[in-house]
Amino acid sequence: KMAVPPLNRSPSDSESYVTVGRRYSLQEYKQYKDEDWKVVQNSLTRLFQTGKLTEMNQDLPALHERISKLSNSDLGQFLPEFFQKHALNKCMIILRHDLKECKGLELIEKLEDVWILFYTQLLPIVEAIFAPTEFYGQIRSIALTSFRDHVLLRTAIEDTVGDVQLSPRFRQMLLVLQSIVDSPPSKQFQQLIKILNKALDPYICLTSLNVSEK
Repeated sequence: KMAVPPLNRSPSDSESYVTVGRRYSLQEYKQYKDEDWKVVQNSLTRLFQTGKLTEMNQDLPALHERISKLSNSDLGQFLPEFFQKHALNKCMIILRHDLKECKGLELIEKLEDVWILFYTQLLPIVEAIFAPTEFYGQIRSIALTSFRDHVLLRTAIEDTVGDVQLSPRFRQMLLVLQSIVDSPPSKQFQQLIKILNKALDPYICLTSLNVSEK
């Protein structure tokens, strides 16, 4: 039976990854990660730091070649973990950097700007980068979930939404993020539903989750 590492940790020195017909040592695992994956991860970080797409478009064929190499190897099954843990988390820290001390209307306005940048420019490029992979269809939901957990919910948004007027674009952000439903519903998803209950009147949750106001 194939052993897949959990998404929330990396292997210890005493562990190895088992793929079809072969056991990979930690050293081999790191070699793959440190070569082709490091290039991909650095490109994603640069994209989120600069917000510039021209340079990334020029790099796309080379990135596809590296992604395809990883995807077609026995280690391709670990790409979702690399994407979620080793790339996206760092990218989301970059996005929320200017939001840490914001409150009230300033937080709403800056969050909206960050969302527009992420949703209309960065996310389509991230999806394009991982087009050669088998988990391409998961990229959007993984990225949106990461934005929810590591950008939106790491701010003072829950204390703010009931006190200020929200723009249509901000409401769109909340509804798009609400469309990504965890199974079973996570603590972060429940927190988002509470925010939506404050932000939208009326708001009807289309899932079976019932979040009471406390």
